[in-house]
Amino acid sequence: MSQPISIAVIVSGWDTPAGKQFAADAETKKQFHYVPLWSMLTDRVTAEQVRHKETDEMTMLAIYSQMDFVNAIVSLAEYVIASTNEPRDVVQLIHAECRTGWHRASTFGNTFAEVINSVEGSAGNRLFNCQCYSLLKYTRADAINQQIQSAIGWVFREDPHLMPGGAGRDRATLYAYHAVAQREQSEANFKHIWDWVDAFNALDDDDDAYLDAVPPIVVKVESRSRSRSPSGPLPLVTPPWKRMTPKAKVRPVVRPVQLAKLPAPPIDDPPSHMLPWKNIEADSDVAQSWSGVLDEYNVDAASQHSIFALAQASGEGRQRAFAVMTKLFKKAADGERIANSSAFVWSSVKRAWDSMGWNQ
Repeated sequence: MSQPISIAVIVSGWDTPAGKQFAADAETKKQFHYVPLWSMLTDRVTAEQVRHKETDEMTMLAIYSQMDFVNAIVSLAEYVIASTNEPRDVVQLIHAECRTGWHRASTFGNTFAEVINSVEGSAGNRLFNCQCYSLLKYTRADAINQQIQSAIGWVFREDPHLMPGGAGRDRATLYAYHAVAQREQSEANFKHIWDWVDAFNALDDDDDAYLDAVPPIVVKVESRSRSRSPSGPLPLVTPPWKRMTPKAKVRPVVRPVQLAKLPAPPIDDPPSHMLPWKNIEADSDVAQSWSGVLDEYNVDAASQHSIFALAQASGEGRQRAFAVMTKLFKKAADGERIANSSAFVWSSVKRAWDSMGWNQ
């Protein structure tokens, strides 16, 4: 029985110190299969709420409820499995990225690692040994580099720890199981993903009707607004660079796998230059520029109304509103936790009105 193929998944945010450092290292970046979740998972699921720098149950609910989440997980799993059967390098290094990394990338990376670790060959042997490496809390250049190099080193270890996995696991022990039960849609997506794993593991060596054996992915969703992204969802991204060469002792998986041909759209740069709030025009729309940012910081409607009213009151009011937003950004950049961002904005706006003498 061959040793499972080691896989490392790095999760990060392109608008973070770690993400920017990663992007600047062209040689290291070439080794990773890139998954741009910022353009794949674009459903904002407006009824849900996520908190800044949190990977808790609220985050899992919001991400698992997205209509493209199942396809994103299953497509990458199929792609990795197919790479062991085709005349190309096995995909062993994966970089999953969204804007901050805390929500889409974290949920995706942890789910994918557990899914691919549960895939077995026809003889009942584990095919993969995947570990998720997070860059979310890293800010120092040397520590960021060490985490990245550790992920690369994982695929070359001679006898790495075997991460939990295998078929037939109790679903109650799986990542996000308890969180997704709170919403019908997130629970349905969870079941679709793990039904796919069970169907794959049930295949025989001579079973060439792979796609027929896998339960169809039918996601029931209501119409929702789209998040800030430059384009629609991408089912799969095939990078132009060469992937990692697998270890010599790894033998290809013998099970034949037939996959639908997936499009390979070009990889766009992260949309930092397209975000509405990255606009230095003097006549830019304050509401358009700030609404998404304030939503992300969980600022309630009343507090948002107050800062927009301040910005629209006069030239001085606009300047003072910019000052409030700058303080909000600075606190987040410094890692300072804001217990109540709504109260912070509300009180800051009130002080601005008082300074202008308009509350008298």
